[in-house]
Amino acid sequence: MCHVVLPDPHCPHQLSYTQKMKSRTVYVRRDLVGVIRQQIVVYKRFRKLVEKWLELAIEHSRLKMSQTIKTKRKDDKTNRSKN
Repeated sequence: MCHVVLPDPHCPHQLSYTQKMKSRTVYVRRDLVGVIRQQIVVYKRFRKLVEKWLELAIEHSRLKMSQTIKTKRKDDKTNRSKN
């Protein structure tokens, strides 16, 4: 998670984030604060999309496994009735 810390006007801006379980803070020049904020908005949208994609991938996997089990049971019943 990233965010720009808004200090008082006399202090520099800071960007705090965590990467690989390690917190970091870097200073951001005033003229770049707007650009960094926009990048954070894009990053947050990206993370939401990845989260949704993972949810859908898990749901797809579960449905596929369920269908495979149903098909296997149906095939087993068909094979038993033939013998």
